[in-house]
Amino acid sequence: MGTNELAKALGVSKALVSGLAKRGMPLTSVQAAQAWRESNAKPRQWKAKPATDRIKSIGQKIIPPLPDIKSAITDDPDVSLTRAREAEDAAFLALRAGHDADASPEDIRKLSATYFASRSNRQKAEVDNRQKLRIDGITLFTDEARELISRPHVAAKQLMESMPKTLAPRLHGQPQKAIEATLAAWCDNLTEIIRKAI
Repeated sequence: MGTNELAKALGVSKALVSGLAKRGMPLTSVQAAQAWRESNAKPRQWKAKPATDRIKSIGQKIIPPLPDIKSAITDDPDVSLTRAREAEDAAFLALRAGHDADASPEDIRKLSATYFASRSNRQKAEVDNRQKLRIDGITLFTDEARELISRPHVAAKQLMESMPKTLAPRLHGQPQKAIEATLAAWCDNLTEIIRKAI
């Protein structure tokens, strides 16, 4: 039997059949060659899996399965914020452990970069969570409340600061009734300015 015919019958290359024949594999029949291979040839010399199958099996061992992209996109901002805070805490603990263990400068740099990235991610998650709460109409944030409360005070303070310069010349030498009317008009003006500022 020829090496080409035997290679086709065994499903291996012609070069492998020639190499095995030099080691003593009989070329008389397919059954004799197969029996010799099973007892004398190492398994790695048998027909290998196609390259695509090997790549797939290697990829499954090395690359972890990817998360579901759809669930990551529709993630709840509360969950994202919780995860970001946990990641920041873990990165901080790793950085502190690196300092405590006198890690190399390169390791400290990497740990610092990880910590700063996780802190930035947490800050972004907080912004996203605030936007969600604002959209839901649940919360008035402290900074916003302070600004709302301070607006009328700023307007009133500005008017009060200008009061001596504007009222003194108008009130000088006026009768009491005119002074009272001028002060009442000024108070009405102050009230209107505060109302507009709110």
